[in-house]
Amino acid sequence: MNALGTIPTGNDWRVREVQDLYTHEMIAGKVGDVLGLALPHGWRCPWKSPYRRPVVLEVQEGDVPRGYLFLWKVHLLGFDTGLLSDFQAPGIVTREEDRGKVLQASLEYIFNEIKIRKLELRVSPKEKEVLESCLELIFRKEKFNVISKEHRDRILDLPNDFEQLLSRWGYKMRRNVRHYLRLSEDNQWTYQSKLDWNNFCEDSLFLSRKSDLPKWEKQTLGNLNKLALIPGSFCAGLYKGSEPLSVIAGWHFGSKVMILFQLNLSQRSGLSLSMTLRALLIRELISQQVKQIIFLGGTREPLKSYSPIVPRYRWRVGRPSWFWDKIESMDRTGLWRFISFLPVVALKSDKAEEEAE
Repeated sequence: MNALGTIPTGNDWRVREVQDLYTHEMIAGKVGDVLGLALPHGWRCPWKSPYRRPVVLEVQEGDVPRGYLFLWKVHLLGFDTGLLSDFQAPGIVTREEDRGKVLQASLEYIFNEIKIRKLELRVSPKEKEVLESCLELIFRKEKFNVISKEHRDRILDLPNDFEQLLSRWGYKMRRNVRHYLRLSEDNQWTYQSKLDWNNFCEDSLFLSRKSDLPKWEKQTLGNLNKLALIPGSFCAGLYKGSEPLSVIAGWHFGSKVMILFQLNLSQRSGLSLSMTLRALLIRELISQQVKQIIFLGGTREPLKSYSPIVPRYRWRVGRPSWFWDKIESMDRTGLWRFISFLPVVALKSDKAEEEAE
């Protein structure tokens, strides 16, 4: 294999890293002009973060770009973890007919040239089978581990108007949502979408101990640390004066919004705090021209009936590593369980500085 990562496909397929060669505008132009595709609206590369470094692979046939793989390399506490991931990145951007070859070429380059330990990608079950066959050739007699996990997310498509969304729902659902919104006004609850990050962390930990669905405080801590690492993250809440009733958090990714978690005060569960806050958030997101909400890990009724399941597959492969094997033995969420042990105060400080800029 040469320095550009040529693979034995019978064609001159090459891979090179371009994150330091091209600006975001140049990459977006190539994706549009050569591939006829588009990057997610609002996403930019490279991004600035002390916790990760961008890696953008350009896969060429001859001198013609056939696809791109957008990843980031995880750095924690100044330490290169050896993990490449497409989490919060476009991942593979190529025409459907070239997807297999782009993936194969990228894998060859990643494991033979970059020498990383772990790679995380979003793939389909069909691609998983193809890639596992490819890995047998890449590693040959060398040991490697493959972990695949299915996530059953639910997706809610948003129209251009909140009333139009309500019209899609059944009579009882529409009546309840309007009732909850009137009730929040009568009770003088306030919806806040510009929360101070430090206060939000404190409110989330408080509600994690009083929620309808109690969560371990350590799990909430892990979610907060995860959120602190993600560009485009947001947090919102429903308050009675200074008392938090319900909080919700996630992040923007182009015209989509990912919902990571929501916590509610159990003493007021009969007032449907969860649906009240979600209705207020959805109304605001529609006004911001968000087109889709993805509830990571699913959602409960009543939104469950109006949000179809879309399976999401996370595929992790890599060489055996004491560091990563130890992390994965803690929990199947691997990296994020490790992050949950980091001090949230440090991440809160970084997030606060980011908001102040």
